[in-house]
Amino acid sequence: MSRPFPERRPPSGWPSTGAPILAAVLVAACGPGAPAARGPEPAVEAPPFEPVVDATLRKLAAIDRRLAERAHVEPSDADLRALSMDVILREDTTAALVGGALDPFSFAARRRALEAVRESVTRAPARSADGATKERLLRLVREELAREEEERALPGSASVLVSAIARTWTPTGAPDRIAERDAWLARRLAEIDTAVARAPLLEPASSELDDALDAVENGIKNDPYRKATIALTRLRGRLDAARTRGEPTPWEPIARGLRTHVGEDVPPRDALDRRLGAIQRRLREAIHARRAAVDDAGVRAADDVAARSLFQDSGCAYPGAASLLGRFGAPPERAPGCALVVRLAASAAGDVLANLEALHDHVAVARWALDVDAGPRRSSHPFVSGVTMPQGARLMRLAAVRPVVAIGAGLVVEALVGADTTHASEVAARWSKVGDAPLDVVLREIFPAERAGGLPFQNGT
Repeated sequence: MSRPFPERRPPSGWPSTGAPILAAVLVAACGPGAPAARGPEPAVEAPPFEPVVDATLRKLAAIDRRLAERAHVEPSDADLRALSMDVILREDTTAALVGGALDPFSFAARRRALEAVRESVTRAPARSADGATKERLLRLVREELAREEEERALPGSASVLVSAIARTWTPTGAPDRIAERDAWLARRLAEIDTAVARAPLLEPASSELDDALDAVENGIKNDPYRKATIALTRLRGRLDAARTRGEPTPWEPIARGLRTHVGEDVPPRDALDRRLGAIQRRLREAIHARRAAVDDAGVRAADDVAARSLFQDSGCAYPGAASLLGRFGAPPERAPGCALVVRLAASAAGDVLANLEALHDHVAVARWALDVDAGPRRSSHPFVSGVTMPQGARLMRLAAVRPVVAIGAGLVVEALVGADTTHASEVAARWSKVGDAPLDVVLREIFPAERAGGLPFQNGT
């Protein structure tokens, strides 16, 4: 990983001659024949910032293959070599290189590399017109630093890390490479096993990890991954024996995740629930009015379309965004909201009922996530679309295990709907041009007139 040039200093052992030299210069300047003092040098405009964005995205792609997938870029060989050399020179036994790139369990190496990227971006000069772009780029790096910290906390992050292995898996047919990968995968599964033995996972997090292991198992079943298969079987046995129930996630970690990954100045849980409840009531009123104008077949069709659009989270991006950063794929915490915005921006006039139902049911799942934190006092937030029982169970598990994802989607709906349900598609079209960014950044861009007076959904206008 290339690093910023260090501050230039005299080599050790050199005398400190700065003061005598300065005195001589001042004497010479005051003597006869000294040249007239020149005015200030003209300001030098900083170079364009786009190359910094491109280079940073490639460095991030080398640090985490998931970021390469989101950015649709390949890391440079130089960046991959720099990461490898850092691991080797530091003798970092916790890191692992798979295909030349760090695996997601290489927490210390990921943090070092991300901190170097942050320092590089911070030092990069930016023109006044590029200030917002630089801030968005720094926000992206900070999000990934927070992600590393969150994922370090095994076993709670185990399902996310296992899913990362499955998503970035590339088959290899060479026997020696399979043996290396077999040992690596067995090692990482054993680390999860040890963490689960120390702190058993609560339901439904245990079931989520069990499901995530299915994808890994499918990826290795046709090759001789003997060590990994044994480790996977042992981990599954551990999960079956250690399932337990306990207290749900406290509110503060959820609020911290929302501030970091969604970009919302989060109010107390009850206040947020009241805000989302108000949006849900407006949407129900609009749905009832729309259904009165549609026949039964149209209602059933809309129910089905809306149900299939709930919490789509696979690789969402905004292809029409004006900037390179805006076209960057949304992170997991913003992906369902991204899919919803893209859908509304591209929808036809006949999709109004399905869109309203999809908006409503995203809020319903967000409020389930808030209710999980409230413990046994759960209010029912029924779906209005054609959600099946298995799909409903999956969404309820999402609300319990990934509350930041669930509540983040609800906040996106709030931004789209505001006080008027009729303009959601128009707001989505404007949002698509901004692209992926934290919610506060998007709202400043699409509601510039409200920067000082409060956003539409906050002031009721």
